[in-house]
Amino acid sequence: MIGSIDLSVRVCHGDPLVMAGLVALIDQEPGLHVQSGSRPDEGVVDVVVADHACALSLLASASASASASDPSGVAGGLRAPRVIVVTRRDKEGQVMQAIASGAHGYVRQDADPAVNGDCNKRIARKLDISATTVKAHVSRICEKLHVGSRVQVAVKATQRGLVRV
Repeated sequence: MIGSIDLSVRVCHGDPLVMAGLVALIDQEPGLHVQSGSRPDEGVVDVVVADHACALSLLASASASASASDPSGVAGGLRAPRVIVVTRRDKEGQVMQAIASGAHGYVRQDADPAVNGDCNKRIARKLDISATTVKAHVSRICEKLHVGSRVQVAVKATQRGLVRV
């Protein structure tokens, strides 16, 4: 599709009720073609939404096959899917393990499905400041917390009681 999203998504979750709910939520979004499966590596998809164990398994096998066949991370001409973890696990070590393994996102199962993260431009518009200023503030926050991403900032802030979940 030109000018809109057209992605294939596979949901792989150990809890069948959570998997059905995720499939139903994702299926409502235009341009996302969703399927469920007990294995995250069935066929080629753009995004895999998986529980913690399933995601780590997929990321480990993708890393092993990419490094064995092509150090660029493109195995057999196909790019590994982006992996989003949806789980009850919220310990810092578990989150950091998933992110370090290559997960592109980490969401608690009990999160509000309407939660949206904002990009620098949206934050800037809301606060009536420049996007450059937002970027500088985000960088300073990451430095002070000794983390490398907004996801890690959110995890630390939640653990320290600065954000209510």
